[in-house]
Amino acid sequence: MQAVTSISSVGAENLSLSIGRRTILHGIDLPPVHRGEVLAIVGPNGAGKSSLMHCLCGLAKFDGRLLFDGVPVPAPARERRAWAPHIGYVPQNTGIRAKISVMELLLSAQKSHTRSVAVHKKELERAERVLERLDIMHLGQRLCPTLSGGQMQMVALAQALVLSPTLLLLDEPTSALDLRHQSQSLKLIRNYVRKIDEGGTPRAMALVILHDLNLALRYADRVLVIDDGRVSAHGALPETLSLDVVQRTFGVEGEFVQDSRGEQVLVAY
Repeated sequence: MQAVTSISSVGAENLSLSIGRRTILHGIDLPPVHRGEVLAIVGPNGAGKSSLMHCLCGLAKFDGRLLFDGVPVPAPARERRAWAPHIGYVPQNTGIRAKISVMELLLSAQKSHTRSVAVHKKELERAERVLERLDIMHLGQRLCPTLSGGQMQMVALAQALVLSPTLLLLDEPTSALDLRHQSQSLKLIRNYVRKIDEGGTPRAMALVILHDLNLALRYADRVLVIDDGRVSAHGALPETLSLDVVQRTFGVEGEFVQDSRGEQVLVAY
């Protein structure tokens, strides 16, 4: 099996998922998402957003093609392991019952991709840097089971970022966060994927499931709208997220207004 050093793009062709007799995803086409881009995945509850995320990160068996760098990803799980170190996945439910501290969690995450058992200075510094950027350094010595839902969500994001992945798959990473940490987390994600690496290219790409359409408008470059297991809209923001798309997908009326920065904000009625 050829070694994989990074992932430069992710896409899907005719991706379908069935559980029993129920079809969850119907022939999803995801045009390539490249490094430097944030794709927001939006849609009503039960539309299939999390199911799509499970397919992308290898947790669900699907029909169709998943493409990394334009090349179909092999179906056998053992073949997909080559890509695992380059993917940072944050699930919707992030509870960790193990009685370890947040710092121990971040250090063990780094050890999972190395053969060394000793803690190196650079690993400790990397963990501290991520905690600081997320403004949760004070949680470093807290035991994971003692954290609130919002705190654990921040820690789960830190756990993904500490591995320096080139592909971030984030399932509602802001659902339990207050306003300040919502903005802080998404700003960090956007800055992370756009940062230029030593090779002169953006560091990573991110696919983020969001329920707040205004967060998608503010922090994402593109949007994939899913409704009833099908893609109902895809394209650049803010153009793609029109009032017609919002009304058709979510069944609400509304209007777009400009905020003080000149950016569009959706006001739903």
